[in-house]
Amino acid sequence: MQELIDIYDRFTIADNKAEKQELFNKAEEFLSALTSPSSDEYHIWGLLYYFLNTNDRAKDLSIAMDKFSAAIECSKENFLARLYLAHCFHDLKIYQKAIENYLLVNAEKLTEFNLWRYVKLLEQVGYCYHQIHQEEKALKYFEKMAVYYRDENNPELLIEPMEIYDCLSQKHPLVILLKEWSE
Repeated sequence: MQELIDIYDRFTIADNKAEKQELFNKAEEFLSALTSPSSDEYHIWGLLYYFLNTNDRAKDLSIAMDKFSAAIECSKENFLARLYLAHCFHDLKIYQKAIENYLLVNAEKLTEFNLWRYVKLLEQVGYCYHQIHQEEKALKYFEKMAVYYRDENNPELLIEPMEIYDCLSQKHPLVILLKEWSE
């Protein structure tokens, strides 16, 4: 497993497209040789396709979704595989399925893993609700997200929320507060 993690880590930081493809191929060969991949191995396999960025994004996401689903099937506890499955639906603009999967992510484990990821999940759920014209539900999630940005001493929240700005007017009180808190 460590060899796979090392390959994946190098894949994620590779700037050169040829090097990235070579590392992808190496990981794909490694994973294809496994007779019974673990949940974590399927998860990494899904991440490889999620971050591959070929000209056929829909195909990459479809394969990633299959791998994330297999990871979840192996272990319902794999909250990151569930999160990335939700991201795939989100990226494909299948917002209701994205919401369903985001809401199945173990919030407690995600928060322990990385608070920013949890706060971003709240924003993404709000964004997806907004896209399917359920503005009240969207606002509820945006408000939950905004609470975390009030804590100025939280170094994990240095990345400013973005999707909320695509949904709400710049004059919306929540947007104004977020901008004030980020200054």
